Amino acid sequence: MEKELKIGQKIRKYRKEQKLTLQQLADRSDCSKSLISKIENDKAMPAIATVARIADALSLETSALFNAKARSSSSSVFESPDFENEMTTTEVGYQAYPFARKLAGKTMQPFMFVAEKGKLQTHSLQHPGEEFIYVLIGQMNFWVGKKCYKLKRGESLYFDSSKVHKVEPISKKVQYIAVFVG
Repeated sequence: MEKELKIGQKIRKYRKEQKLTLQQLADRSDCSKSLISKIENDKAMPAIATVARIADALSLETSALFNAKARSSSSSVFESPDFENEMTTTEVGYQAYPFARKLAGKTMQPFMFVAEKGKLQTHSLQHPGEEFIYVLIGQMNFWVGKKCYKLKRGESLYFDSSKVHKVEPISKKVQYIAVFVG
């Protein structure tokens, strides 16, 4: 069985395959050269929006950086993941799990996120497309532009993700599903 590469190792592999320098990838992804270097050397775990920008700069689907063994299919069933051990902690403090990471050619990216009050650094996101979120556990303020939505377990929000948005946990822990399209 082939060893699974970490996100940073995959970025370096794809960057080198495309004969790009760190600076070229940084310029294409609107990241700093220093950040790209830290990510490639597993010194920083980028936010999902950063991974998406890097993937786009490399002409890849975001999921390609989470799992190298993607397969094409119009539908697929996945085994129940072990979230406790398979979630990745990002540089801004939330945990993420990419569902359907082994499926190539998809137009949406479903994720499970966990954000804990006091551990999540204040940050904003903005990326092309649309997004749907559904709260599984806890409560959060979810900002889209200047509008704040107070969401609790069982509530959802659909919005234009090209608008600046951010998560602010209200409860100690909030767990939610997010689906990115576009």
